[in-house]
Amino acid sequence: MSPILLADGFARADRAAWRALAEKALRGERLEEALVSHTLDGLEIAPLYARDDRPEGRLHIPASDAGGGGAGWEIRQRVALGDMSAARRAIGEELEGGVEGLVLQIASPGRFGIAVESPDDLARLLEGVRLETVSLGIDAGWRSHELARWMIDRLGSTAEAPKADVALGLDPLGTLARLGTLGDPLDDAITAAARLARDNADAAPKLRPFLVDTTAYHAAGATEAQELALLAATLVAYLRAMDTQDLAPADAFPRMGVRMATDTDLFSSMAKLRAARLLMARIAQACDASEAARVVPIHAETAERMLTRRDPWVNMLRLTVAVTAAALGGADAITALPFSWAIGAPDRFARRNARNIQLVLREESHLGRIADPASGSFYVDHLTDALARKAWALFQEIEAMGGMDAALTSGRVQSMLAESRKARAERVATLRDPLTGTSAFPALDEKPLEAPPHAAAPPLPEGGTRVEALCLQRLSAPFEALRDASDAHLAAHEQRPRAFLVPLGQLAGFADRARLARNLLAAGGIEAVAKDDGFAEPDAAARAFSQSGCRIACLAGPDALYETLGPSMVAALRQAGARAVYVAGRPSRAAIAAALAEAGAGIDRILDEGENVLAALREIHAQLGMGVGDGA
Repeated sequence: MSPILLADGFARADRAAWRALAEKALRGERLEEALVSHTLDGLEIAPLYARDDRPEGRLHIPASDAGGGGAGWEIRQRVALGDMSAARRAIGEELEGGVEGLVLQIASPGRFGIAVESPDDLARLLEGVRLETVSLGIDAGWRSHELARWMIDRLGSTAEAPKADVALGLDPLGTLARLGTLGDPLDDAITAAARLARDNADAAPKLRPFLVDTTAYHAAGATEAQELALLAATLVAYLRAMDTQDLAPADAFPRMGVRMATDTDLFSSMAKLRAARLLMARIAQACDASEAARVVPIHAETAERMLTRRDPWVNMLRLTVAVTAAALGGADAITALPFSWAIGAPDRFARRNARNIQLVLREESHLGRIADPASGSFYVDHLTDALARKAWALFQEIEAMGGMDAALTSGRVQSMLAESRKARAERVATLRDPLTGTSAFPALDEKPLEAPPHAAAPPLPEGGTRVEALCLQRLSAPFEALRDASDAHLAAHEQRPRAFLVPLGQLAGFADRARLARNLLAAGGIEAVAKDDGFAEPDAAARAFSQSGCRIACLAGPDALYETLGPSMVAALRQAGARAVYVAGRPSRAAIAAALAEAGAGIDRILDEGENVLAALREIHAQLGMGVGDGA
């Protein structure tokens, strides 16, 4: 039977013809302004990709020899409960529930985690864990070298060592960046880690002392290309250190692992993981160690910065997207943080939900059945190539500074991330990047989820190597600070801070903008007080405002009434004592906005997506005597 050609009978696609039709539909608006967007790395995202957009015909992502075999990826979960008994119970539940690997977050200066104070504690924690079947990662920060020694000693006294897959988590550069301090001089810490890698090469075939962990950079606001560049620079720094200890690159690559973050930007996260493979392959090729790089596992962990405290149930959806991105991007192992992680210590339900997200996507949706499923996608291949090229250029800049250690100790890394964090925060503040349930469609009457706090982190000692610590912040934190202030006001005064909503005209004309105003005000914990029908007379609106007891007012109506009725409404509301007057939705013509701004004492701001909503909400809080900080 001859093949069926789906394109038979159709005219050959033509980009110029498509562009002409698109511009016609845009009615004079430039296609580049309407349909082309840009990432924070400055990479262009076009509305259409075709075969000729693929780099070099087709992008080849080096295969990994470190994955989960036919399953696709290893399900790996993080355990960080402070109490030893609780941590042991959690480990048992994770393994019984389908987890194949563990990341043990050990309490160390500046990081909360499991209280492990001695080799006996470590042995007790791992009691019942079969290292020949369960992969293990140690995350001990400041104490990484100490825990690594204990773990190596344990491997030396057990028959599990030949099959044990253990990552010791030595990442001096990452620890210094995250905490801003390190117990030893940085060069000494890296050299000590390299020496440990050399001297214990035979402790276990899959023992990986070094970890290149970029999750802290991601949490500090890194763009995709920046995270990749920092990965490459850190990897090269550790390769150099091992080379000084007579470990050639072909022997050094297998002693390293990589941990990266994935978030709700599905395609960018996928492309980032694929680009990481390209960067590692290029570095390995330059070191004449191409085959060795294939055994370096990429461990993807869902990003902390995307998790919210408000409406945390939405985090389950975020986690699903982030796990999907990691799976389709080719991660060898994936960790999904529990949906309540930003609130406190996860309970049994939250942990079960986190691993079941992975189980459904792997076992029921079969996302792991195909190697590099994004291969051949014109868009994803193009984005992968663009990210790799951008990251390589940034990596070369870091190398020109003297390498990762020099870039970090000089503060250049921190400055770079501060700029991208500021740009990202602006997108969140203006709702160009909305946060569902927090800055978009918030539930003002939501009952906050309660969880016990994470265990207290041991204090950081004085002395040692010190640099400016990364500023780790969740994207939703500034909005959550406003909501917290609103809750405190409700508890103290039995009502939330309020704003009087002034709908203009008929329901059909004001409904959309009234809904917009309610949602944007609720994002700051402000309750909109309004009557069911609209106002047609300024005096009636002023009287209703005075009777409401509110001190803030917001107009909501169609452009036509903003133009004819708006200025007199603003003047009347100011005369009635309104401390601030806002307008919902940007008028289509600048002249209307100008007239509203000049009326009486003028409007304070326009409330609309694309405007700085966060700044407006902070102003309202200040007007009501509820000034708050930037959040944490």
